[in-house]
Amino acid sequence: MSSQKAPGVSDPVTRHTRPPFPDQEQEARCEALIDRAKSELGRIDTLVNNAAYRMSQPDGIEAITTEQFDRVMKTNLYGMFWLSRAALAHIPRGGSIINTASVQGYQPSPHLLDFAMTKSAIISFTHGLAQMVAERGIRVNAVAPGPVRTPLIPATMPDVTEFGKQSPLGRAAQPTEMAPAHVFLASPQASYITGEIVNATGGTPLRWAAAIRCACPASSGPIHPRSEERAGGPDPGMAITPSRRRHP
Repeated sequence: MSSQKAPGVSDPVTRHTRPPFPDQEQEARCEALIDRAKSELGRIDTLVNNAAYRMSQPDGIEAITTEQFDRVMKTNLYGMFWLSRAALAHIPRGGSIINTASVQGYQPSPHLLDFAMTKSAIISFTHGLAQMVAERGIRVNAVAPGPVRTPLIPATMPDVTEFGKQSPLGRAAQPTEMAPAHVFLASPQASYITGEIVNATGGTPLRWAAAIRCACPASSGPIHPRSEERAGGPDPGMAITPSRRRHP
């Protein structure tokens, strides 16, 4: 799905051509798309939120217009929210939602300020929604790609000659290399995986420090990781969760 209207798409299963996907910057169109999918397919087992918009602005925050900022937010966040909300009414127990985060959600590039902030929000949305719908047997996960050579890259970057070379593998990924992660998260083999971010970055480490949160309702927030050493080991009622807090 794209924030812009695309040419008709041939369905690989039914072999018929579908009309262009709607602009997901509008709530009504997102809801209509879910209704149409349910009507044509009969059921919705998995929703993949993959649409995004970004525009490199090396001249800083002053160069990010309100129009650009609004488009990035509505495409990357509003559309994901509206589609997820509408789809959940149709996704059965055992189904899943798969969002698309990014290495930018962990390590933002200054020239992609607005895009990066949406990817951080997608990570939080994934963690939160996963907990919200777990009791309904619906899983929510995300894939966080590193540099991927999609048509979006040359369309929004002035120079792509060095794109992806900073990754340990020394190159950008192809979109087909992201597909297996999505297929796995949608499959029965991932039936006990929810609230997770699969990092497909070509080896780039994502530096989120680990913090310990108490699983009980009375938790007041992160506890220093070294507290388990002082207490003689980890408490079975505790779990490791991502946190931006850094500890020595």
